[in-house]
Amino acid sequence: MHISILAIPFALTFLAAAAPFHQPRAGHSEQSNTKASKSGSTSPSTNHNSCTPLTTITRSKTSHKSKQIDAQVQHPLGRSDAVLFHGTYREDHAAELQSEVDLSSIKHGDLHDVAVSGVDGGFYLTDSLLAAAQFACRNLEAKAYVLEYKWTGANLPVKEYQKGAEFTAFLDYDKHAEAPSRNAALDQIMTDNDMITGPMTDKYADAFLTPYFRQYAVIKQRAATNNLKYTSTYEVPCTAVPVGKNLYAEYYTASQKSSPHFDQLVKLLMQCEPGIGHWQEAVNP
Repeated sequence: MHISILAIPFALTFLAAAAPFHQPRAGHSEQSNTKASKSGSTSPSTNHNSCTPLTTITRSKTSHKSKQIDAQVQHPLGRSDAVLFHGTYREDHAAELQSEVDLSSIKHGDLHDVAVSGVDGGFYLTDSLLAAAQFACRNLEAKAYVLEYKWTGANLPVKEYQKGAEFTAFLDYDKHAEAPSRNAALDQIMTDNDMITGPMTDKYADAFLTPYFRQYAVIKQRAATNNLKYTSTYEVPCTAVPVGKNLYAEYYTASQKSSPHFDQLVKLLMQCEPGIGHWQEAVNP
């Protein structure tokens, strides 16, 4: 199933991040870059399309600046059955991933490293269609190809990280995974689990992602083969994908598959034209 989605340019003032764009850690299968166009890619447009704002779906009255807005976003557990999304800016890569997910294509990322015995590689997903689109749109392409997968992880070993000291320690350990002195306990976490989940919180590498972004890393090939099933592809125009923290909690939840607004969101997204739009201003101010 291949769905051409034409996304909504929300009635927002989008974030123009002041921080320099650093090469992101391995997050969604390909190395990120900031070139405005590449050979064979869709010619980007900088137009801003006029489409129905997402607020017509959510009818949210919650202040976007509320400090308690985190409570509105409920992320599915990795050790459950859930629908997850993978974002890429490459059409050929999206086509390949419909038939097979090869973990060996990514050796190192936020939540895994093949230096640990038993770790096959990493395939990174998130639980929001728009969040997955953000990951691809920061490459300054006209479209994000977002693949939808059904994950059946209810009976699998999964390590679920939350924000805090434990997760910070794990990220620091993972950055130095090649060091002679390794943390055996944290090595064991990767050895024992098929998936590791956690937030994306780096203020530089993740500057163009929503603070609600949660990543799910499948690190064992057997789990990728047996428990991750492709269902559909969405083509999301980047003109309509909010930059950074402007992908508010209500937008994030509306683009989760479990949301009652998801199907309506998809229909509305089909109304607009692809293009770079506000991403150009944010990534290359």
